[in-house]
Amino acid sequence: MRGQVWIETVLYTFIGLTLMGLVLGFVYPRIQQAQERSLLQQSTTSLTGLDDLIQLVMTRGPGNVKKASFSLQRGTLTIDPQAETIVFEITELHTPPSEPGAAIPFGNLIMRTIPTDDSYKVQYTLQYTTLDLSFEGEQIKTFQASSVPYQFLVSNEGGNGKPRIVLSVQ
Repeated sequence: MRGQVWIETVLYTFIGLTLMGLVLGFVYPRIQQAQERSLLQQSTTSLTGLDDLIQLVMTRGPGNVKKASFSLQRGTLTIDPQAETIVFEITELHTPPSEPGAAIPFGNLIMRTIPTDDSYKVQYTLQYTTLDLSFEGEQIKTFQASSVPYQFLVSNEGGNGKPRIVLSVQ
């Protein structure tokens, strides 16, 4: 009789753990997909906000300076003054947010999904042809993920023909 109670206990525990494993196996990918979708929406909003601020500083003329806060929880942000671009990349996404290789515009922002070995990489690009982009005199500057938001100063320093927009970190 005592052996039967222990066998039932082990059997019920095994069945319970199996059911929890099945539920987690189904629910976890959905949670991961929702987190990635949220991250991509926040990234689009942050980069669009940065672009709007750059455009505002450019249109207000020389001497205008604005402050921008940029959260970078995951991925890398690269400012390339030579190419006049700001590129933000997020790697190791499990589901493609768009058709791989297709360029999806969000105003000045272009999003591309690039397949990698076993995951996907999303690349956001801001390309500036109407201004001279600079970053504190450096050629290329890359920012890594950080728990604290980066504080950028965006200033219009005039220029001959094209406005010179300088980004700097506070």
